[in-house]
Amino acid sequence: MKGNIDNLYALFGRATDAERKEFGQAFYRYHGIMRDLAQENGVTLPIAAAVFSSLSPNNDYIGNIRDARKMLEASSMGLGIDDFTVSTYGHNKRKAWAIVKGADPLDEIIALKTRNFYLNISFPDNPEPVTVDGHMYWAWHGQRGRVTGHKGKGDAVTDRTRAASMNPRLYHEIELAVRSIAINHGLKGHQAQSIIWHAYRQRYNVLGTRQLDLLPRDLMAANGSTVQKKPAAPTKVIVPMGCADSGKRTQSVQRELTLI
Repeated sequence: MKGNIDNLYALFGRATDAERKEFGQAFYRYHGIMRDLAQENGVTLPIAAAVFSSLSPNNDYIGNIRDARKMLEASSMGLGIDDFTVSTYGHNKRKAWAIVKGADPLDEIIALKTRNFYLNISFPDNPEPVTVDGHMYWAWHGQRGRVTGHKGKGDAVTDRTRAASMNPRLYHEIELAVRSIAINHGLKGHQAQSIIWHAYRQRYNVLGTRQLDLLPRDLMAANGSTVQKKPAAPTKVIVPMGCADSGKRTQSVQRELTLI
């Protein structure tokens, strides 16, 4: 099974001009969400983005936002790493916690996909980094496939049941192809990736979650299920997105699908 740039171009070509404009703003919107989260918890935007990115592997969008908020709140209240739980792997939790406590995000975030996800969110004006996840792997191969694990214990591993798996060479090959498409259309790498990513999900009917429906509700839900506060810890009041001056940004997310 061999992929090529033609498969990416075919998906890119499926997107209408309106969809290209809309989906090309995805990481700028993530940037805005992380700015709010950072301001609410007294950290810099790159720290909030690094925590969010570190907790993203095998985590859904809602869980990812909630976990990032939990961790940032826990740190601001003087709690420890064992005083709250997250939905992703333990080693990712430890990496994110180290970043909150002062570690350089680029020293902790080593995996190519997670590293570029962090860079795309933190610095969306940088045209080079491209987040290549399992959906982009299958977009490259021009077919639908599983992102993790093959179906059924006794099932044969076929092209349809094989999980997406990338070595660094293939990752960079796909990244360069996406960047080439971006350059040819006057876009940044992450913009072309977002357009192809959404076109892939539409083409193969991969269900997603609309952020308009879930983002404000999820942030409010996360506020109601934050870490258990120690008696001596001060209470932190958080204004959910969708209130005050964040309303315009919430409205702008209405057709965005998660890139995790």
